[in-house]
Amino acid sequence: MSVLLGQAISLAAERHAEQLDFSGEAYILHPLRVMSAVKAAGFSLAVQLAAVLHDILEDTKTAPLELNFVGRTTYDAVIALTRSKEETYADYFLRCADDPTARIVKYFDILDNNDPKRFHPKAPYERYIKGLAWYHERARLWALPISLARLEELVILERNPIPPWTKETS
Repeated sequence: MSVLLGQAISLAAERHAEQLDFSGEAYILHPLRVMSAVKAAGFSLAVQLAAVLHDILEDTKTAPLELNFVGRTTYDAVIALTRSKEETYADYFLRCADDPTARIVKYFDILDNNDPKRFHPKAPYERYIKGLAWYHERARLWALPISLARLEELVILERNPIPPWTKETS
């Protein structure tokens, strides 16, 4: 692991330390999974850095200038990945798509958010699935590693948003 990646992971872990995801797991596990997925897919260090930092500005009190150490490509991607409260999701997705690094990270972010293993009834799956479908429409243009089986799995989840194994039995 590079020193730079170690610094980014440490910063993300520190800033997300008290946060939990919908299922009660430590939130930092999400950016770490996204980072691991982009690494496994063969993407560069800049993409891995952006992946582990992708939620740091939106979900913590981190200031953009605190990310100076990551380099311009990663910095610009993290800025692109940070949605403002006034921004529509459509505008946000278009902004992410404009940055080659951000579009890769956002794709893997959505994949992780849609992972049925992380299912929780309060998660905004409809938004996630629409975002993933939007990305799949453009994936060939961007050379993203798409999985049609994964998309089909998510479409099934959309039709029945509560997997049978999570329903209470009486």
